[in-house]
Amino acid sequence: MPRWGVGLGQAMVSGGTGIAPPEGVDDRTPHAETAGMALRVLDPTNETVAPLGQPAPRLASLAGKTVGFISNGKEGTLGFFNHLERILRERFGVAEVVRRVKSNYSAPADPDIVDELRRWQAVVTGIGD
Repeated sequence: MPRWGVGLGQAMVSGGTGIAPPEGVDDRTPHAETAGMALRVLDPTNETVAPLGQPAPRLASLAGKTVGFISNGKEGTLGFFNHLERILRERFGVAEVVRRVKSNYSAPADPDIVDELRRWQAVVTGIGD
C-alpha cells in the first residue's frame, strides 16, 4: 500500500518497486492513514445451491424435430450457429431451427425464452467471445 502522496511527475507506489519516495519523505515511518488498518477479505461465492434436476431423455433422432439456439448476443455466435444450423438440417434432418438472443449476455435466459424452449425438442446454447 502506498505510504506517500502522488504529485505531478512522482511515482505512484513505493516499497518493493525499486522506486524511491519523494525527496524528504521517510517511507519507513507509519502514517496515520495506514497504521493499524485491518484488511477484510470477502468470499465472492454464492451460498445458494441450485436444485438438482433430471437430464432430458436423449432423442433417438433429430429428424423432423425443432431445435432452439439461445445466443448470448455476442458477435461470435452468429457464424457458429449458421454453420451448426446447416449441419443439423442437411445431415440430421432437423425440420426447424428457432433462434433467440438473451437480453443480457451474462444472465440466465429471459423468462419468455425459457417458456418458449419447452416447445423445442432440443436446445443449443452458445457464447461468442
